[in-house]
Amino acid sequence: MFRLDTWDPGPATPYGILALGLFMAGCGSGTFLTGNTTQAMAGLTPGTLGMVNGFRLMAMNVGVAVSVALTLGVLTSAVTPQRQPAGLTAVPASLRRAAIASTPPISRSSPNA
Repeated sequence: MFRLDTWDPGPATPYGILALGLFMAGCGSGTFLTGNTTQAMAGLTPGTLGMVNGFRLMAMNVGVAVSVALTLGVLTSAVTPQRQPAGLTAVPASLRRAAIASTPPISRSSPNA
């Protein structure tokens, strides 16, 4: 039997478990956001609906972007060069130098000049 209190997620986690978790998160988000947005927009005048909804969507997207950045930062902070998987290697210094050398300089003049 599957017990959540003893589950240790890792690379061997079955896709079905991951899919179930994503499905539950999507259902919860959809259920909450629908009613919440309806109630928040109900008290507004028609002239302000677009502005308020745009701000709401901006705040929601910023939250998603920040949470992804923080999560990836925390998850990858423990990956030192010694602990990297065999297929994941750092970019060689020679390739970095070649990429930088082939990048055109940034012009401070107008694009039409």
